[in-house]
Amino acid sequence: MSLNDRRLRVTQLKLHADIASTETKVEAAELLDADLLNIISDIAGKSARIEKLKVDIAATKHDDRIGDLNIKARAMEDQRDNLTLEIRTLSLQSDARAKLTLHQRDLASKEREMKNM
Repeated sequence: MSLNDRRLRVTQLKLHADIASTETKVEAAELLDADLLNIISDIAGKSARIEKLKVDIAATKHDDRIGDLNIKARAMEDQRDNLTLEIRTLSLQSDARAKLTLHQRDLASKEREMKNM
């Protein structure tokens, strides 16, 4: 083999190695493109789910419902306090009527005693 043949052979081997390296890089780039498309698709799906959740949250209006329930709870507590006060007042009136009835009976009894004397 001559020197030129050896040089051509070395150049040829180098070129084959470069071609193989370039093919490997191209394949890797193609895989990256596929991975990128999968990631973009994933992001789009997750973005759609986030938007749906935002819509659902807005639709349920939990904060508004909690506020309304707190207002109703306060109103019911006020009503309970008023009813408790009314019960106390009615109880006092009942006691007063019972005492009055006792006094009236006692008075009627004493009047009968006086008439019988």
